[in-house]
Amino acid sequence: METPPVIGFIHSGKAFLPELESYKRFFNRIGVRSLELHPREREKYVLTVEWHMMGTHWVKSSKKSIIIHEYASPSTPPFAGFKNQIKRYWTCRPDYRLFLNEATRKEMGFSDTIPYGYRDMFIPVIPESYLKSKTVPLYDFVYAGSLSADRKPERLLDLFSKGRLQDYRLLILSRNYTWLQNKYRASTNITFIGPVPQTELGHYFAKARFGIDYRPTIKPYDIQTSSKLLEYIAYELPVICSSTKWLRSFQEQFGGRFFMLDENLANFTMEAVEAFEFRKPDLSNWTFSHQMKQSGILPFLFEKTGLKQFNLDIGETTW
Repeated sequence: METPPVIGFIHSGKAFLPELESYKRFFNRIGVRSLELHPREREKYVLTVEWHMMGTHWVKSSKKSIIIHEYASPSTPPFAGFKNQIKRYWTCRPDYRLFLNEATRKEMGFSDTIPYGYRDMFIPVIPESYLKSKTVPLYDFVYAGSLSADRKPERLLDLFSKGRLQDYRLLILSRNYTWLQNKYRASTNITFIGPVPQTELGHYFAKARFGIDYRPTIKPYDIQTSSKLLEYIAYELPVICSSTKWLRSFQEQFGGRFFMLDENLANFTMEAVEAFEFRKPDLSNWTFSHQMKQSGILPFLFEKTGLKQFNLDIGETTW
């Protein structure tokens, strides 16, 4: 019996990587075994493809594996430019690079001839039964995503703990939040839950009236695709969001209308949010199958391996 090809998705576990579940589900369905590995576990396995979610990758551990480097974001502060420069000149050379978008590729600054493609974020497939079963919300707002200190989450949470939104309920879906949970322990209107599996997010989104996509409006955050905004929209939550460069471009291309926060959050009041006319954008280009198609990764893997599993016309199917 023919041994199926094996892809190892390799990462340190520090970043939110909701796309991995879709990757693994997709490759398993086409007969490619997929593993999620810490870099220390790499040498325990014989891999057809090493798929590194960058990060760093200094030295190749196998001459036989195809190496993919995926950049979901440029480096974050502090010293973001310096970190990008180190990655540019000291990271080992992969066989293929995937970037979140054109802005991310330009920020990373690679100038070699290694082939590359783009795999942007995507919306999950939402069962109709979910959208029909929404009940009276328990929370006024939900925030899902990173609470890392460089995002300055206290600016948002202070509004709910001692500011103008302290009479409203906020649900936080995240991880590594003990430092904030302790700081806001007295604020009973702020609830921390997580980490939450990607497949269960909808269960919590259904309990909220509005989704918050708050982030600093500086690089790299302002050029990152907001996966959470796409998920909120898919689950039919009106979105309150930071006015990033990416968001303004997205709205111009795909329509929709979102409540954009002022830099100092001065316009974030319940009265303003409830009076705002939200509109849903066109998300037809934001499916997983569309993003996989435009990435060019399957033709590349088929060309390199000749394996039938990678010789697939994805089409606009549901994966």
